[in-house]
Amino acid sequence: MSLVIMTQDAIICARDRQGRLPILIGKRSDGYCFSFESFAYQKLGYDTRHELKAGEIQQLTKDGYQVLREGSDAMRICTFLWTYYGYPNACYEGVSVEAMRTRNDKIMAETDRKNGRLPDVDYVCGVTDSGIPHAIGYANKSGIPFARPFIKYTPTWPRSFMPTNQSMRNQVAKMKLIPVHELIEEKTFICRWQHC
Repeated sequence: MSLVIMTQDAIICARDRQGRLPILIGKRSDGYCFSFESFAYQKLGYDTRHELKAGEIQQLTKDGYQVLREGSDAMRICTFLWTYYGYPNACYEGVSVEAMRTRNDKIMAETDRKNGRLPDVDYVCGVTDSGIPHAIGYANKSGIPFARPFIKYTPTWPRSFMPTNQSMRNQVAKMKLIPVHELIEEKTFICRWQHC
């Protein structure tokens, strides 16, 4: 677990020992801030100055930040951030989430092509929003067209991995995806699937 503690005159940020969850420090002319994802403070005019290492502890004040405990470069960031719940324009370890997702599936397509396993399908699709950059990466590298046969509808439904039982998770997934029948009927496609 990463931890943030507010004192009377400072904020203490501690990244977990394995470096699974990021903590970044931002700066603008009037002070410093921290966030678990860089996009949160970039919209407010802050620039990233430092990403805590695994086990690192920093103390922030309006005038700067100082190391209370050195961290380790041996980080094991949560893979789920890269593939699913990291915000697309967040940046971890100097790489944007969107770029990583696209790159991952370019590599998959290269591997499939090299091994003679490229599927014979009409197109590649991404399910849901987090699956779209994966599908784009696969489509761009494989030469198979990209399409969106499933559109996500989210205003009233939570993330499908949140409910405690499988039948409710299935119901949420069903209600969140709206099919585009013209892109589904009599078509073959592969989905670069992430959680709904």
